[in-house]
Amino acid sequence: MSYDDWLCSTPEQKQRVREGWDVYERDGLGIVLCAAGRLVLSSKIKIYEAVPGTYHGGEWVIHASIKEELLPDVPKGLEQEFEGFRVIWLPVAT
Repeated sequence: MSYDDWLCSTPEQKQRVREGWDVYERDGLGIVLCAAGRLVLSSKIKIYEAVPGTYHGGEWVIHASIKEELLPDVPKGLEQEFEGFRVIWLPVAT
């Protein structure tokens, strides 16, 4: 599946695709990497790093690192979704 195909998919279609991935075997890595990059490009808040992460139960998430003082300005972890993946906002490591 291309990323364009992913973007054109409905939320239900994305869910079916995600359910077929074995995240621990890195299935779907290219898709979540594209989403992480697009999050960086589209964010109004400077993101220092955005990488795929594996959440409990084998779900791809995006770990997005920003300055710690900006954490109150973003949704709590896992409350935001970006292009089919939940986002976990983290303080940038200094």
